[in-house]
Amino acid sequence: MDMSQQRPPFIKRVSDITPFPYVQEHPPGGQGQIIGLSRATGGEKIGADILIVEPNKVLSYFHWHTEREEFFYILRGSCSVRVGKASYRLQTGDVMTCKAQMGEGHQFVNDSDNDVWILAIDTQEDNDEVYRPELGTIFRRSDESIALIPKAD
Repeated sequence: MDMSQQRPPFIKRVSDITPFPYVQEHPPGGQGQIIGLSRATGGEKIGADILIVEPNKVLSYFHWHTEREEFFYILRGSCSVRVGKASYRLQTGDVMTCKAQMGEGHQFVNDSDNDVWILAIDTQEDNDEVYRPELGTIFRRSDESIALIPKAD
């Protein structure tokens, strides 16, 4: 086998993928860096990222998805995760899945003194809607619009 040939674009070393910053507007939105694993290697149906969250920051808005299923693996560090009204402590080696239609929000909170690295894998569903109950909004991926969550009667 000839190992001297150049690698194709669907094979990369994580250290060769440049992280990019993200910031969600309207506190308590998320703030951190993303190492876009699947987008750097041409992924279309599965999203895979390493999410780096600094101390005293949150990963994202408190939210849940209608179509996307999300899987998280704590690669490095520790943090809390809010799920519904409960909070749980996560540390290196812990895993968690949030199914589509979960109906209760989740949010990672880095309440430690060090960065936390989270491997996030999700299905890429174009018709997904992201419910953000604390903001009272729904983000629609299909057209990137934002709607208000209907009030219960």
